[in-house]
Amino acid sequence: MNATALLRLNRLSPERQLTALDLMDAAAAAGALHLEPLRAAIMRQRARATHLRELQARWEQQQGAGLTRAVDAALADPEGSLRVADAEVDAAISRLHRKLVADATAYEASEPEGAAARRLLVAAFPIGLFDHVNAPLAEQRSHNAALAALLRSEAWAADLAAAHLGSIVRALLSATDTFELRYAASRSEPAALSWADVKQAAAEAHEGLCRLVAAVLVAAEGDPTLEERLLRPVLAEQEATRRPGRRAGAAPDDGGAAG
Repeated sequence: MNATALLRLNRLSPERQLTALDLMDAAAAAGALHLEPLRAAIMRQRARATHLRELQARWEQQQGAGLTRAVDAALADPEGSLRVADAEVDAAISRLHRKLVADATAYEASEPEGAAARRLLVAAFPIGLFDHVNAPLAEQRSHNAALAALLRSEAWAADLAAAHLGSIVRALLSATDTFELRYAASRSEPAALSWADVKQAAAEAHEGLCRLVAAVLVAAEGDPTLEERLLRPVLAEQEATRRPGRRAGAAPDDGGAAG
């Protein structure tokens, strides 16, 4: 795939993007270690597609579609999704702590894995796991923010790599971001959404997908087999949009196919 072909990518719906991104991430995970930065780019694109999907859902609700069901669900359990998100954050933090404790126990302090695990335990859990996850909400959010900042910091990238924490860190950061979004939503009335907002998110998601495809071409380093394996999910979803029987209701520009 060349630069000209990148400009010809059809806009994919967020659902199609997320399907392709999950498969692309699985292919990258099975590849070499040099593909880890690509997996981070896939995670960022997944966030764009998820954001677009949420905006489209909000737009439909705002226009009246599904509004009654949404109100009924909110009245029945107004903070249910927030509790679920909080539990997922606690579980992800506990998985990280268990992995670090296991490595600190299994490896000598002189070994890279053992040394990294010991340093990360001290830095990531200065008050221990129990006090972290059982703190009052305001304090726990502060602890979570500090932990997320550490996990995203370049200063700790080498130790995180030595401890082989890629998938655990990605899951924890995703859970933390989801909780914060739901927490903010539970504390404020969402502003009215404009169609321009949806179109802007669609444009950003499409541009991000094009950049991701370009990143794949760079990461593949001229290896046609690796390039084909990584891009196959996107190309399959692209082909599906060109078929006569594509998903009903998908508009050719900014609607269902706006992602």
